[in-house]
Amino acid sequence: MESNFCCSSVKKERFVFLNPIKNFFKQIFGYCPLHGWFLYPKRYRMNTAYVDDKNNYSIGCKFCQQESYEYYQELWNDYYGSRL
Repeated sequence: MESNFCCSSVKKERFVFLNPIKNFFKQIFGYCPLHGWFLYPKRYRMNTAYVDDKNNYSIGCKFCQQESYEYYQELWNDYYGSRL
């Protein structure tokens, strides 16, 4: 029982060590969690109107940005359609 605990703690330490290395490669080679490698995610402004301006920005690749824009544009169209 004690050996399993020791082994799991070693795996946990290895994971903590490898996490910065993974993040480094993700930044260098451009990794998007939804669409894969070589897409170079960027910070972009979403089609939202939150009071806190930090919430109006997101990080993603150009495909994420397009999907986000279309999603929020549909919500704004529904909102303005219900106001008329």
